[in-house]
Amino acid sequence: MHQQQDIEKLNQKIGQLNDTYASQKNALYVIISCLVLAVLLGIWALYLVRAKQATNRQLELRNQQVHEQKDKIEEVSNKARQATEEKLCFYSYISHEFRTPLSLTPVEDLLNQKSISQKELKSGLLYIQKNAYRLLRLVDQMLDLRKTDAGKQILQASEQDIVQFLREIVTDFQQKAQKIKIDLQFITSATRLPIWFDAEKLDKVVFNLLSNAFKYTPKGGYIHVVLQETAENVQVIIKDNGEGMSETEKERAFDLYFSGQKKYSLGTGLGLALSREFVQLHHGEIEVASIKNEGTAFTISLPKGEAHLMVDEKTVSEKTERPVQPFFDETEVVSTTTPDSEVSVESASVLLIEDNTDLSFYIVDKLSKTVSIKAFSTAERGWEGILSMIPDLIICDVMLPGMDGFELTQRVKEDFRTSHIPVILLTAKSQTDAQIEGVKAGADVYLRSPSTPYT
Repeated sequence: MHQQQDIEKLNQKIGQLNDTYASQKNALYVIISCLVLAVLLGIWALYLVRAKQATNRQLELRNQQVHEQKDKIEEVSNKARQATEEKLCFYSYISHEFRTPLSLTPVEDLLNQKSISQKELKSGLLYIQKNAYRLLRLVDQMLDLRKTDAGKQILQASEQDIVQFLREIVTDFQQKAQKIKIDLQFITSATRLPIWFDAEKLDKVVFNLLSNAFKYTPKGGYIHVVLQETAENVQVIIKDNGEGMSETEKERAFDLYFSGQKKYSLGTGLGLALSREFVQLHHGEIEVASIKNEGTAFTISLPKGEAHLMVDEKTVSEKTERPVQPFFDETEVVSTTTPDSEVSVESASVLLIEDNTDLSFYIVDKLSKTVSIKAFSTAERGWEGILSMIPDLIICDVMLPGMDGFELTQRVKEDFRTSHIPVILLTAKSQTDAQIEGVKAGADVYLRSPSTPYT
């Protein structure tokens, strides 16, 4: 009985244990299911996170691309705006460059004079001839540049002696160099060096570079034309110890629309741009090396032989006389002209600041009959002259190398020693904004250059 009771108790415990086991088994299944679900949810969440990160990376990449495109668009827009401004400035300077020689043709003065001496007639005709040549040269340069841009400029190269060619060009400048005491030399160790080149175009290149060298080389300086030969090419180096260029001016020396800190010169701008185009037509290179206030050196490299030339770029060599291009004197004028005998020593004094030599001489010649006049070619030296003589009137060109007419006028009006002196700004720029700027600077009169001479 006791054993039976023990067996029954054990059976009850076994039943309880089976129930416990069944419940724990079910709980384990639920827990395992939950863990599997949790793992699956975790994997899905990880997938979503990574997908989100990939999407964010794509968005960031696209955003970066959008910013880069925006920056490029802004850069292109700024370049286009700058190019437009430079072109507008260039066209403005074209009018100035053409008006100046037109205003120096004293035809009306010659016609209005009842009696004229042979000397005055010859002087007037020389003015007309010189400025007619200058206009012709500017027009020819603009036409050459247009042909080059249109691809219609054709190289007509023939085998010629580069030594004799350069020696003739340098000889044309010798008289000018002796006059202003510049050491002009042609340096080479070769007696004869035949290469293929277009004499007409290379003549314009060398002439332009020498003209610029004379323009910015002071009296007593030097200009050397060096011809040297390497294994593959011939180098023509034109170097001087003139004003030199800044880094920005050097980088954009051959840019047609860039004027730098100097007064823009259409002749200079066209000349350097054309020089580069003509050298490139020869399949050569032109480089510039310059240090501010120390000098400039232009190096032209021309390949030897004729293998680089196309058939239509070669022509039969015919020795023709090289046309001599007129050289225009651009040097500084510091003139102290004595008034006529009828003018007393106490006559009015006028200080003229004008960088154009012909225009300066013309104004001095006209005004010296009634006033005492002194002329300068730069605003810096003109300012020194103003302080030394305190003139009764200042006539100043707007477009000057270095300090322009607006800056000088402002300096004159702000200095108590000179603020009482009337200032006449003389210019070919007739735009309203330029006149407003002149009035703001303190100019008493803003006189536009007429198409007839100044009187």
